[in-house]
Amino acid sequence: FETVGPIGDVDAETALVRRQSRAAVERVGAAYQVDDAVLEALVTAFRDLREGRSVEGWEVERPSTVMSTAQAVSVAGSLGLAAAYFPGDRDVLSLLPGHLLGVVRKDDPADTARLLGYW
Repeated sequence: FETVGPIGDVDAETALVRRQSRAAVERVGAAYQVDDAVLEALVTAFRDLREGRSVEGWEVERPSTVMSTAQAVSVAGSLGLAAAYFPGDRDVLSLLPGHLLGVVRKDDPADTARLLGYW
């Protein structure tokens, strides 16, 4: 059983999330329509929650669930698929909170309060 530490550089992590989620969406023949601002918000939220401190320096309660880069790729891919297959009048960014809630609730429903405290 190996443990891989988090990616230290936010730009490298964002690029990895973009590259892998784009590849997943394009594999099914859909156009990738998640813009950089959404990806930056996603990666920043994951990093802040994982580290227990916001990029601005505020302390936040860490969820007990794993906030991995792989999970961020999964969320970005889901956002990309939603944008491709359910286009409409809603912004992809508006879907992000629901996906983050799903990530933190998967292991511990009490993490819901921790995520809400982050906002």
